[in-house]
Amino acid sequence: MSEPVNSTEVKSPSYDLSKFQLKRILTNNSVRKSISLLGTFPDLGTDDAIVVFEKNAYRESDVATASSEESPKKPSYFTADLKVDTEFINNIYGSFQVVPTRNLCSVKSTVIYPATEKHIEKYSVSQKYLIRETPDLYQRITLPYLTSSQFSLEWVYNILEHKQETERIVYEDKDPKTGFILLPDLKWDGRNVETLYLLGIVHKRDIKSLRDLNGSHLDLLRNVRQASKDAISKLYGINPNQLRIT
Repeated sequence: MSEPVNSTEVKSPSYDLSKFQLKRILTNNSVRKSISLLGTFPDLGTDDAIVVFEKNAYRESDVATASSEESPKKPSYFTADLKVDTEFINNIYGSFQVVPTRNLCSVKSTVIYPATEKHIEKYSVSQKYLIRETPDLYQRITLPYLTSSQFSLEWVYNILEHKQETERIVYEDKDPKTGFILLPDLKWDGRNVETLYLLGIVHKRDIKSLRDLNGSHLDLLRNVRQASKDAISKLYGINPNQLRIT
């Protein structure tokens, strides 16, 4: 496990999310129940900001019930705080709009500020294509593009150097060749184990993509796979056979 490290880690944002001013909606995904917004924080200037809202997945405790003599130990939909608006009743079927207690109404939010044109492009609706990439295409087209147009990796180095997100690290192997850091991905709400999503960041800094991997990286890959399985099993109680590792 990672050891405590003294750092000047930033704990609070420079912006007030409640003061976000919308410019336009970039995407509205009804399947993932998420929406990506482009706007600014006028009190800070004209730099673009991206705000993403995503509904949290349900937890079993959210729908727990209790006997009439006791109350659920955690916030639940089925309490006296539930507000119910009936839409219609037809035979055995009923349709309602319900508003649960405030503790169950939270949504996950991700903010990118200041956001660049690359970020805006990433979060905007765009046409997707499936391309069969050969090693030659990678060397001639993909690699030059990655080299010249990749996002800033400062956030990655901040994690590797323990400058940010130190309290979120769930496992670390400090070996410079086969070591890595394991921590929750931004896609995970940090609450529901059923939707667990962790990110592994290796200490080696010369791997840009899967195309860079070769036989010399086998020890690294094996270590990431096995150590991650062990850490997840210990921390979250999930059987390694239930994991999808990509």
